[in-house]
Amino acid sequence: MSEKKNQGEDSLFIGAVAACLFGLGFLFRTTGIASSYLRLWPLTLLMAGTLILFYEVSRGRKRPVLFAGALFFLGFGVLALVAGFLRLKASHLWPILMVIVGLDWLVTARRLRGRWIVSFLVPSLSFTLLGLVFSLFSFNVVGMSFGHFMVTWWPSILIAGGIVLFAAYGLSRHGQKGPPEGP
Repeated sequence: MSEKKNQGEDSLFIGAVAACLFGLGFLFRTTGIASSYLRLWPLTLLMAGTLILFYEVSRGRKRPVLFAGALFFLGFGVLALVAGFLRLKASHLWPILMVIVGLDWLVTARRLRGRWIVSFLVPSLSFTLLGLVFSLFSFNVVGMSFGHFMVTWWPSILIAGGIVLFAAYGLSRHGQKGPPEGP
């Protein structure tokens, strides 16, 4: 089957999932059912992620866009569900969403190639680490403002960037080595 036909089928499937879930959500809203179950809206994200993941796995292909999208929907759905029950503000959750995106890329790259890929590893680890750092300020774990922190500790960004580049260098050198030569 041609790649173009696969992409068309993927688009149809994702469109069908989106239309059904949005229609279901709007129907619950217009009929008044959703008013008592408003905190459960993230279940639609979980259903979308599950359906797309099932579709991807059942097709036996390794389409990074579908797999990453499914993981994102699942991660965001779990985050939104937990945040709704704990009554956390959405403004506090964006750093956790960055961590979810970073981990999503990491898992997708590993599944796609079966090994770590530096071009995926560096941005995904950067997103994950930045999300964790921003979470410290978002949840008031650190006793200073983000602006004051940046004025004082901005050189640490250079150090962290250097460490990430050293890791990328080491991984790329490790991947270039061929098999050991025989006797």
